[in-house]
Amino acid sequence: MRVTLLLAAPGAPRSITVRACVELANADLIFGTAEQLAAIATTRRRGARCLPLSFVDGAVDLVALAGSLPALAPKQGSRVVLLIPGEEEGAQIAAVFDQFMSVDMELEMIPAVGSLAPSSPTGPLQLPRIGALVNCEVIVTRPRRQSNRLEELLIREGARPIALPVIETVTSGPFRAALEERLQRSPPDWVVLTSQRAVEELLAQPNGISWLRAARVAVVGRATQGVLSAAGITVDFVPVGESASALASDLPGHAGERACFLAGARAGQDIEEGLTRRGFYVERIDVYDTVRTAPDVWSLRRASAADAVIFTSSSTVEATVALLGRAVMPPLLLSIGAKTTMTAQRLGLTEIRESARPRLDSLVELLVEMVAVRGVANR
Repeated sequence: MRVTLLLAAPGAPRSITVRACVELANADLIFGTAEQLAAIATTRRRGARCLPLSFVDGAVDLVALAGSLPALAPKQGSRVVLLIPGEEEGAQIAAVFDQFMSVDMELEMIPAVGSLAPSSPTGPLQLPRIGALVNCEVIVTRPRRQSNRLEELLIREGARPIALPVIETVTSGPFRAALEERLQRSPPDWVVLTSQRAVEELLAQPNGISWLRAARVAVVGRATQGVLSAAGITVDFVPVGESASALASDLPGHAGERACFLAGARAGQDIEEGLTRRGFYVERIDVYDTVRTAPDVWSLRRASAADAVIFTSSSTVEATVALLGRAVMPPLLLSIGAKTTMTAQRLGLTEIRESARPRLDSLVELLVEMVAVRGVANR
């Protein structure tokens, strides 16, 4: 069972967040005051059971409420939403519910529903657009610190992301030492970056920005470009093909120029091989590596009943297959690019589909298309 507390918080009158709409659209059982339940009548899932939740001087019989949930929502994987007037009441409920938590029950608090406070003016809610993925549960395998953007895109389409960070990045020790040593030397003609993580490591160095500004910068992908632009760094070249091989073949310049490629330890050789063939002098510095992680029990249970999984690198494919096994994979398998697809097929995931472009928004577009054709198990 999944219990979500939607907390009233400052916000526009009668507005409701995308995340709150998604929770309500997926809920099996909803508790709230009469006013709150009336306000979300057009937002909640048809067929959801609505029960009154009365706060008297901010108090409610929490023990009785928590103890009654297994009988009220006996189905495995049931989704329960409580509409709470504010953070103080939410904290009270969370403290009591902690006594009832087990591997079969998860509690989450979302302080983002300004319109559900009792003092809000009456009138229809201002609803955000909810897309075509309502009730679709999607495994997100990216490292935790890199998954926010993908989860946001999925939520805006109505999906429920399942965070299953099967890998994490490691930047300490020899990786950081190698980067620090390179920054002490003169900048190259070109700095080549193909991942946001490499950019973050470079910008974290005291002289990283000044070193970058003394060279021309080439990157793969709009997201990588965006991180640099936010730091005030001009990006001189982004290949149309949005791949390492496209950058290596199309990078402007001539034989004899020096290029420094800051990479992950598991990145391919396309940059070095392609630029070397064209006469560039290429220096590769690995600034991070990826290691497998052990997700929590609840996430694993949810993942076993998911509708889709999104792979954004070969490492995420390998780690997910090792963790879940091919037999428990969701029916919808998505890959961000050719190398990730090849890894998946090599491991027996032959039904995988590849996004038209190696971008997160393209992956979500592909998922919408796949769901329109095949549907999802939880509809």
